[in-house]
Amino acid sequence: MESIPRPERPKSRKPWRTSEMPPKGDHQNQYRHQQDHHYHQQSSPAPVHLVNQGSMQRHLRDSSSSSQSMSPVRIRHHRQQYPLDMIQLASCFPPPPLRSFPRWASIPRIVLENICSFLSLSDVRSCLLTCKRWNRILSDDSCEVWKVLSQKKLSKSVLKSDVLSSLPSFKGKLRAHFYSWDSNECSRNIYIKSNGFTLHRNPVAQSTDAARGKIGMSRGRHCWEVWWEGPLGTVAVVGVATRDAPLQSPGYVALLGSNSESWGWNLVDNHLLHNGDCHGSFPLQNNAPKYQTGERLRVILDCDLHTLSFERNYEFLGVAFRGLPKKALYPAVSAVYGNTEVSMVYQGYPLDG
Repeated sequence: MESIPRPERPKSRKPWRTSEMPPKGDHQNQYRHQQDHHYHQQSSPAPVHLVNQGSMQRHLRDSSSSSQSMSPVRIRHHRQQYPLDMIQLASCFPPPPLRSFPRWASIPRIVLENICSFLSLSDVRSCLLTCKRWNRILSDDSCEVWKVLSQKKLSKSVLKSDVLSSLPSFKGKLRAHFYSWDSNECSRNIYIKSNGFTLHRNPVAQSTDAARGKIGMSRGRHCWEVWWEGPLGTVAVVGVATRDAPLQSPGYVALLGSNSESWGWNLVDNHLLHNGDCHGSFPLQNNAPKYQTGERLRVILDCDLHTLSFERNYEFLGVAFRGLPKKALYPAVSAVYGNTEVSMVYQGYPLDG
């Protein structure tokens, strides 16, 4: 069966009429496209049942090599003349090659660390949530990103001081900075020193003053170290408190533990205090030794089990309080002695054993 030849476009056209004159500007190309579309609508496509299937396939195979250079009008005419299946027609016009994008998840570690060193802390946190590999690299304590960020927040003297000697990594030192004493949450007789980890109480008579940390904890397990760098006086209490606990009281009293919003351990007489009452001696030992100035106490807060425990010189002393409320609890201390100083360093998740 003979194939019907394609209709040829007439060589001569009528001159432009006044109503068909193409407008000037950007609409000229659009007008030519409409004229071509009108021409192809007038030309009738070849019937499918009159086309030889073998010649059709040979034509598609021969035209596949030149399909890349066909104009849109020619492609449209090609489809009207040979209305084959869409899959077979699509094989004649292969799609353009895909762009190759860089695989950011597999970039080298040193490149990722150099990029994140120029970011802020919030942007680094977003990078931690990008993929598992980035999270594994940036979560490492030895990552250079934490060294750069800690040097931006803390001075060299603070990073090398004895206050942060218990934290070997820069990530731990930067985290302790955000959990340190809050200058807005302390008595008017207390000021925070330039390192941010040590408070100083002014010599004011007949006054008990307290201070809280910056961040409260309501879930998980946390621990921090507290130590006195001066005399204790008659009352020196360490523990936790809510945001509603008072920060100043007249006289020399155990301010931390004097109401229902705070829990404390008086280091002078080894008594546990809460809601103004004494809840027994701590630790539960015969002739328990008293606290000595400079000893580092570790406070362990378990918000899942709602308990508060203490350690001294890496010796676990036991659970001091149970049944803590489901509120945000802050590290807190109260002192009465003038010119005494108390330091607090957040350690993170406690290591048992």
